[in-house]
Amino acid sequence: MYRSLFKFGVFNAVQSSCFDHVSPTGSGKTVIFELAIIRMLTKARETNPLAKCVYMSPTKALCSERFRDWSTKFDPLGIKCCELTGDTVQFGKGVWGDAKNAAIMYPEKWDSLTRNWKGHGQTLSTIQLFLVDEVHILNESRGSTLEVVVSRMKRNGTEVRFLLVSATVPNIRDIASWIGNSRRDGPSLCFEFGEEFRPCKLTRHIYGIQRGQSQNEFSFNKILDFRLFSLIQKHAVDKPILVFCSTRSGVLATGQQLYKEYTDAEIKKQSVPWRQLASIGIGVHHAGLNLDDRRAIEDLYLKKTLRLVVATSTLAVGVNLPAHMVVIKGVKTFQNSVTVEYSDLDIMQMLGRAGRPQFDKDGIAIIMCETELEEKYRNLVQGKTILESGLHANLSEHLNSEVALGTITDLPSAKTWLRGSFLFQRIQQNPKFYALGKEDNQTWEERVDEMVMQSINKLQETQLIDYHATEGRAGGLASTEFGDIMSKPLNKLRTHNDIRFSIKRLDKPADKVFLLLQAILGGISLNSPEYKSADSQPNLEALGIFRHISRIARALVEVAIVKKLGSQVKCGLEVYLLNRRPPFGLDLMNSLKSFPQYFIKLKETGTSTYGGESQVEVSMVIECGLNAEWVKPKTGKHKANGASMTSILTVTSDMVFIDYRRIPTSLLNESKTFDVTAQLDKPSQSIVVYIASESLAGVGVIESYKPNIPVQEFPTVNTRPLTAVEQDLVGLDDDPDFWNMAIDDDEKEDLKPAVVKDLTRDRTSGQQPNPSPSKAPDTPPKKMPNGKYQ
Repeated sequence: MYRSLFKFGVFNAVQSSCFDHVSPTGSGKTVIFELAIIRMLTKARETNPLAKCVYMSPTKALCSERFRDWSTKFDPLGIKCCELTGDTVQFGKGVWGDAKNAAIMYPEKWDSLTRNWKGHGQTLSTIQLFLVDEVHILNESRGSTLEVVVSRMKRNGTEVRFLLVSATVPNIRDIASWIGNSRRDGPSLCFEFGEEFRPCKLTRHIYGIQRGQSQNEFSFNKILDFRLFSLIQKHAVDKPILVFCSTRSGVLATGQQLYKEYTDAEIKKQSVPWRQLASIGIGVHHAGLNLDDRRAIEDLYLKKTLRLVVATSTLAVGVNLPAHMVVIKGVKTFQNSVTVEYSDLDIMQMLGRAGRPQFDKDGIAIIMCETELEEKYRNLVQGKTILESGLHANLSEHLNSEVALGTITDLPSAKTWLRGSFLFQRIQQNPKFYALGKEDNQTWEERVDEMVMQSINKLQETQLIDYHATEGRAGGLASTEFGDIMSKPLNKLRTHNDIRFSIKRLDKPADKVFLLLQAILGGISLNSPEYKSADSQPNLEALGIFRHISRIARALVEVAIVKKLGSQVKCGLEVYLLNRRPPFGLDLMNSLKSFPQYFIKLKETGTSTYGGESQVEVSMVIECGLNAEWVKPKTGKHKANGASMTSILTVTSDMVFIDYRRIPTSLLNESKTFDVTAQLDKPSQSIVVYIASESLAGVGVIESYKPNIPVQEFPTVNTRPLTAVEQDLVGLDDDPDFWNMAIDDDEKEDLKPAVVKDLTRDRTSGQQPNPSPSKAPDTPPKKMPNGKYQ
């Protein structure tokens, strides 16, 4: 019945060795998985017709590839498969679709589903086979999730059979001890195969290139470009070649450099490794090309018209292009605008394109890296990199999920759960890696128990769990409402917010645009390796969308105004404002914080009255400050920062000045007080205080205070008009000799010099009239040279 699944006549040595047990391997592993599924289905006829299996792969691209392959193979036999990834599934009981036998997903999705075990308990109880591909991702940051879900299935599953496949690692026996056998009294069955079992021999070369201390990544890539051609000349044997680069621009630069050096070598009659290479013999492949161009390059490469293709690392996932030689030009890539090394999985995926058994008998793999990284990658390709657990880095988070799930109910069960992890296997072998205590008399079990207690205390401090007696049991653990909220929405990696409006399947361009908009507005990093594929790079596609979205949102507003749709106008304006990438929200909040929010409090401390004979004096204490913490705004180098100063003006209600102060706004984060004394001469007057920024209009605050003083305490204003005599006397009080009785008016008049005013001069002129001379001059006037007289 199942013979048609295999398109070859005989199994290879590895597949034959595993045939009776169906155990993990690194050669022909897909066939091993298929044999395990066949065995499960064969037994299911007799025992459990509803038996299901789960296949877990680290990336969406590999999940999609396996789903397409198995759907083609198993559908004719009535065996249904479903792909459960973030792009194809919603939460709830309908996530399984019409799958009857196999579900394909990555670890984070299975973690999400099994965190709500009660909601899927009936389906989860039918899982009989658990397949894990690329289990060596335990060594990466995502490895803790894989470790937790496998431990969860071991504890909660019903007679689940595990089949795990890993690249060559020296401590594969630690994984076997972690999984255990069905009797739980020893390690699981483990098969190890050396290089002699490879159907296609792979020769690996690591070349370390010296990098200057001040050399950036771009200039170092230029050096790699110049070294690349000589390496190809040395190792190529007129067979297809793949060169992997980290960026699209690097792909083009490398292709152009290879073309130039090939042309020069051909002119000089030097040895060229690919004899048939013409001017179109070098191709480039990356997600920036349209789909038709990428498909054309792939077809030309398979037809051997193109003998060398330069591509980004996304080509290693999802596109089956065989090559005799693979070159990884540089081991670093860009993620979130930061240079990071490729993950071990990415390196193994790229190297795996060399020497495909169905196309070749041997292959060559070359890694070009910095000199200081040469030893690391030599150990990696030779299988000398030891797998370590990453569970200790976020133990509290996963412990909270198990408490919410009910797997852990008290302190002993928490300790038992951790002892069943891969962390417990490795902690005994390499304690320094996990930064444990240095007490010599402390056993490994005691140290692990200490880790559990530290995590429980941390969760209790954050109110995520209750560590009290539960149902009469001392030391019980129960999840709080906050813990449930943290656990159920899969709030574990803390790398991004979940998609708010999920889409069941991406069928149309509009669906993809909608999903990308949510990803960007939700702060999801589309540069993450899990979103890479050979067909697209969503981070770059999202940039193109956002170049047009504000214009489209503005058009929505205009249409809604014409149609007089109030709700659509409101939503359109919100979209028009908010269609910006993070950290726009944080920048907006910081901008709002740069607007000072003032407050003023006035308090009377005393009054002085004089029975209406003088002004009333009112003593006040003025307290001022900011309602919220003020953040100094970011300004240009030459921009005046007037917003950092605040003015405080105190006047009466009829604008009589009382007091003025000026203070830096930052000092008002702590409230300030000062005393003023106002002099009031009218019962209608009140005290008014203004506080405002010196450059920001509209943020000022005004407060007024009217003292409660009887009217008779204020001086009475004389409103009777003056008589004629009183008008004549106005101003006489200012004369210092007015009250000097020793001086009479006649004497005063004699003392004054006689002044004769020139009544003929213009009164509007600013000059004073010259006094008249007392006598004529004794000498005749003297004639000057110009004819005039003095």
